[in-house]
Amino acid sequence: MSNSNFEGIYILTNPAFPQFVKIGRAENIDLRVRGLNSSSAVPYSFIIYATYKTTNSERIEKFIHKTDRFKSELRAREISASGRERVREFFRIDPEQAYEHLLDIAESNNEIYSVKLVPKTKDQMAEENIADKIEKKAEQDRKQIFTFKNKGILPGAVIEYMKDLSLKAKVIDDRSVEFGGEIYTVTKLAKKFMGKVGQIGGVQGPAYFSYNGTRLFDLPDID
Repeated sequence: MSNSNFEGIYILTNPAFPQFVKIGRAENIDLRVRGLNSSSAVPYSFIIYATYKTTNSERIEKFIHKTDRFKSELRAREISASGRERVREFFRIDPEQAYEHLLDIAESNNEIYSVKLVPKTKDQMAEENIADKIEKKAEQDRKQIFTFKNKGILPGAVIEYMKDLSLKAKVIDDRSVEFGGEIYTVTKLAKKFMGKVGQIGGVQGPAYFSYNGTRLFDLPDID
């Protein structure tokens, strides 16, 4: 238990979006967090990073959301279907930095000892570890997806089918090429040349084409 069932300001983190913290107020912080975590719309639970116990939470929240320490350009915003801008309680800021700002604000109100860091539970640390592993795996998968742009190959460039160099295709965009007046992905074109049209899986198109004499898969990624 976080023992934060009191009125005050909170800083929340969430493994689903580690680049953001949620900063707001509640008359009962634990109850507020349980409410947020009851939704199935968020894949991971919100974690209380720090709290500031104060009976002036409404005034201080307004000050936090306006002060230059929490810059407005770092605050999450969206445009609704009606074209109206909605500003969220999420800030693109490190939780450590947000905590330091909160300490400064509390000190100016002679309430610095009311600000507390909340230790993570074992379950919360385990959930963060799972989220981190999933994100790292997703990042690896993204890097493995072949695109012409990643290899520095621009639209208009010509690639050759390595089993028959007379078969050439023109690059159209990041993932597509043109051959015989039709548009293909590299894999679909490789299957066409191999007589495997309609086959599911088993063929990695970039392994069968070259650019300037180098197999597509062997070309280094550009930064």
